[in-house]
Amino acid sequence: MGITMAIAVGILAAMVVFAMTFLAFESFRINYYDTEEKNRAREQDIIEDFQNYVAERQLSSSDRDSILDFVKQKKYIYLLVNDIGYLDFSLNGTDNATVVSGFYDFISIGSADYPTATEMREYAEANGLNSIEMSDGTALVSVAEFSVYFYMSLARIASVVLAMLALGLVVIIYFFRVIKRITHLAAEVNVVADGDMSRSIKSDGSDEISKLSADVENMRKVILQTLESERQARAANTELVTSMSHDIRTPLTVLIGYLDIMKTYSKDEVMDEYIRSSEKTALRLKELSDDMFRYLIVFGNSAEPCALEEYDCATLVDQLLSEHILLLSENGYDVRFTSNEAAGISVLTSAPELMRIIDNMFSNIRKYADKASPVCVDMTAGEDKVSLTFSNRILRESVMTESTGIGLKTCSKIAELISCDFSYTKNGEFFESYIGLKSQRSEKI
Repeated sequence: MGITMAIAVGILAAMVVFAMTFLAFESFRINYYDTEEKNRAREQDIIEDFQNYVAERQLSSSDRDSILDFVKQKKYIYLLVNDIGYLDFSLNGTDNATVVSGFYDFISIGSADYPTATEMREYAEANGLNSIEMSDGTALVSVAEFSVYFYMSLARIASVVLAMLALGLVVIIYFFRVIKRITHLAAEVNVVADGDMSRSIKSDGSDEISKLSADVENMRKVILQTLESERQARAANTELVTSMSHDIRTPLTVLIGYLDIMKTYSKDEVMDEYIRSSEKTALRLKELSDDMFRYLIVFGNSAEPCALEEYDCATLVDQLLSEHILLLSENGYDVRFTSNEAAGISVLTSAPELMRIIDNMFSNIRKYADKASPVCVDMTAGEDKVSLTFSNRILRESVMTESTGIGLKTCSKIAELISCDFSYTKNGEFFESYIGLKSQRSEKI
């Protein structure tokens, strides 16, 4: 049900409520309040009250202001008073009939047609005269009571108010349902946004909310199709990389083998130089192809975070660094390892993926570090982070070597997957890389 239909239903409900309420008031008025018996009784009560009012104040027929005060107290009456002995309808010796009417308070907001002065006078004359003992003699008085018109106006006002409430209630119920459906739709969209793409979004009806739900559902299906296409593309890419890896590495390995054999049989110094240059180029190509394949495999796979586990900091760092430090030392590098106390500190990471990053760091050191300068490896263990820093001077011969940086980009991507920090800086002849792991105080300690 749209807003237009809701308003239409609300208007219909308002009309029904107005009619039922007004008819109920009219039935009460006709059958109880506005009967001839009730009207006569109310008018007789007014006459008796007027007699008591006159007696208490000893009023004469000329006390116009006091009589007006009585009429104002009673409000909805019309009072006729005549002189003694004949029907003159005059006060203070005037020839005009005295009309004292009480059009007060609700007359301006009611919709009932109040009787005119002429109609009230005719009605009062038809009611007959009542004798009232006044201080200057007996006066004849007639009363017309019309409080029923006030209640008629009040009935119409109440009917309109209830009708408006009915209209407002229908509209409020409609908007409450709309808000409830929007809240439900938002909850389903949040579930999809959190990664549960299998959650279908239902759309019932033909209003604006249903159309919005259908559009969101179509968008979810398009996203699923896109993700499936990307998955298939990644699978095809991985298969292609694997095939290319075999197709490229095999001839390179054969070429390196042939060059090694040629070095054995060559006796010419110039030829030996060409062979060594060719072998160096072939090895460089092999390294670049290995870096490229590692890069494609990492970036081609789904970028979902890896499952993280808790490891003892000191034990893990020792396992990851000790072998690399030993190999560098055996190859003539001056490795200086420093660390602070890491007892009782654990890190949250993926050991296999972290090992790939560290392997890449030490591979770069072997390729580009100057053996004449120390290689510094520093570990700082804190309550919330463990920092690993690698720094070295760049070998002069490798300064001019053009690096693709694929290995460092691969490390950055792996760091994202295991939720750790990774950065590197190259400042003149010095290179420094940084790994930051999340840590905490171990509960076992």
